[in-house]
Amino acid sequence: MRAGKQQQEIAAITGWSHSKVSRIESGKTKPSADDVRRWVVAANGPEQVADELIDILVDAESEHRSWKSAMRAGQGPVQAGYLELARQSHTIKDFELTAVPGMLQTSAYARAMFDEMVRLHQLNVVDVDKAVASRLERQELLYTDRRFEFLLAQPVLEWLLCPPDVMRAQLTRLIPVIGMPNVRFGILPTRTQLRRIPQNTTAAFIGEEETVVAVETFAAETHYYGTQAEQFVAAIDDLWEDAVEGEAAKQLVVQARDALPR
Repeated sequence: MRAGKQQQEIAAITGWSHSKVSRIESGKTKPSADDVRRWVVAANGPEQVADELIDILVDAESEHRSWKSAMRAGQGPVQAGYLELARQSHTIKDFELTAVPGMLQTSAYARAMFDEMVRLHQLNVVDVDKAVASRLERQELLYTDRRFEFLLAQPVLEWLLCPPDVMRAQLTRLIPVIGMPNVRFGILPTRTQLRRIPQNTTAAFIGEEETVVAVETFAAETHYYGTQAEQFVAAIDDLWEDAVEGEAAKQLVVQARDALPR
């Protein structure tokens, strides 16, 4: 170690187990910002070093993949990855600016979304059926003891990203979800002054050991961990302060459904 201290000394000063010190030093465990600061203090390092290391840690707390790379083998494997993330989570927070959350999509609506991805990214592997099946399998987790929070910007109810009859069925699907005991469902209304700018469609998968936040753009998907993931989760929680829930949310869904062209 740079400061000349052995693992036993670091463990004694920080109050950590020897195994934790060993895992951090070997790279098997990713330290938190607090871990980094405590380690530097234990090693008699200057505060500036701790700040620099924490900056490096934050930069390393994301994983970026272009859709071209992620979907090289099709959309099925991507959806299977999200299924596994959901299975490892006890709480899922989903904020949507553009489309109905995947966990709540009908098969026809999901198919419209995956068909669009094929066109947008000019995919060589077209496995829409497999992607839809994986997304529907993920929805079975709604009927477990996991906690779900779905927050939708009101335009999500109004965008016609699919034929009107498909959208009508999709909005009808949302209504019983609002009353589920393990689901918090809210809508961020238009023409309401917001305390925070809704900047990104964001899904947070919160597990026992870590939180993974997935953010999608036209070009890529990025997964955030650690401090950065916590920032996204805090932003979602702030947005809920201006949301409508319960009967008020249900009325907005019904109004959007009834306004669809026939």
